[in-house]
Amino acid sequence: MVGRLSVLKVCGYLLMVSTGCAASNAQPVPNAIRLNLECQDDSIIFGEPARFFVSVHNTSETTVHIYPGIIYNTRLLCSVDDNKYEDCIYGREWMDFGKTHEMLPGSALWNELGLYLNGTVRKDLERQDGYVNDLVFPRPGTYYVKAESDYAENLHSNAVRITVAPLPESEQPVMEIWSRPEVATFIQGYTYKEGVAPLERLLDQYPDSLYADHARYALGDYWAGQYFTKITSDPHILRKASVHFAAVTERVPILKMRALYQQLVIVDRKLFMSDEVDFEALARELEPRMSLADRIGLGEKIRERLPRVLARQKPTEAPGAIPR
Repeated sequence: MVGRLSVLKVCGYLLMVSTGCAASNAQPVPNAIRLNLECQDDSIIFGEPARFFVSVHNTSETTVHIYPGIIYNTRLLCSVDDNKYEDCIYGREWMDFGKTHEMLPGSALWNELGLYLNGTVRKDLERQDGYVNDLVFPRPGTYYVKAESDYAENLHSNAVRITVAPLPESEQPVMEIWSRPEVATFIQGYTYKEGVAPLERLLDQYPDSLYADHARYALGDYWAGQYFTKITSDPHILRKASVHFAAVTERVPILKMRALYQQLVIVDRKLFMSDEVDFEALARELEPRMSLADRIGLGEKIRERLPRVLARQKPTEAPGAIPR
């Protein structure tokens, strides 16, 4: 299934789940291991998801063996004064934590964490002052965020300061849609179908909104998921997903990177989509973004898929080209 996992310009969004307390099976780690947190833009607008890069580094001159869960089970803590930090939410990539990972001297592992709504999945969010009241950053102002490993003892990152700017006047009409509870839950990463129609209306009425790329990627992920989880076998649905991914702009580079990857996955898995995507153009777009792809865990996957796709001269899986 095409998955949603994934601030450069305005920090993106990611599949998110709630957290309560640190894992009980925390592992001791060598003193050489350091945790680092980054947000490549320290300012977002009110109501916009925020995305961070978290990385664990081997600062020693020897090879270190760690459990991957040290980085992949990292959670985010938030504060309004850089003093008292509380759990917000964290994103997780599921993987086999039973194996150890060999970290060479100076090497690093990366993960991507996102903040949007507090708490767990909710479809009953009340609105306050016209907006959802469960935002991690509930009003304009300054906030601080740091990371803590949920799988290692006493492994904390640096603190990152985030400025949440007031809502621009041009976005006021958009918030009538963007702040709907079903949209908030959908963007958080839980793709209940109730969020589809409002987001499609947002893109129809406000295609240049600052929230539009988040909506495009979320809808692309939803429709691809409908197809690849066999909820539907209608090829029109897969083309709809591809169209949404292709429409993601450069405004949020991390979303653009993920959207390009999702297009690559679609044509790699379903060759009848091959007439919808210019493989060579896709490769040209991906090439200068490989450094970013490596930082969000997609580099190795792209290097595996892209040559295989480029080598195909014609589709081998052919339920027919998708009608245009």
